[in-house]
Amino acid sequence: MSDSFRRIDEILRRIFENPDNIENLEKLEKLFMDKVFSKTVGNDNIKLNFMYVKENESDENYEKKLQMELQEVIESENFERAIEIRDELKKLEMNKLKLKNLEIQLQQSIDKQDFEKCIVIRDEINKLKTK
Repeated sequence: MSDSFRRIDEILRRIFENPDNIENLEKLEKLFMDKVFSKTVGNDNIKLNFMYVKENESDENYEKKLQMELQEVIESENFERAIEIRDELKKLEMNKLKLKNLEIQLQQSIDKQDFEKCIVIRDEINKLKTK
């Protein structure tokens, strides 16, 4: 294991052992300043990609950043990463469509006063928003 991954492993271990340790969280944020850290490991050419995303970052901002990163990785001919970004963008688009559909269903259920169904739809909406 390279020194970089040992450092990441150590930082993550310390954070999970003591989540209130802000010093280590700041180190982690500095490490992932560009949001993505990518490294090929070992003789098997295994590529690890880590992505740091702030919890409160909106899907719209995240999508714009992914689109910008997609252009960069295409220009640098990193097509493996381009595939991952393309798939993530498709997933975001599908989630948007599902959310719109569920919001329409929720409003229809409210209008019909079918509150049991509202509960199920609300939970599905919340699940999609946390993905």
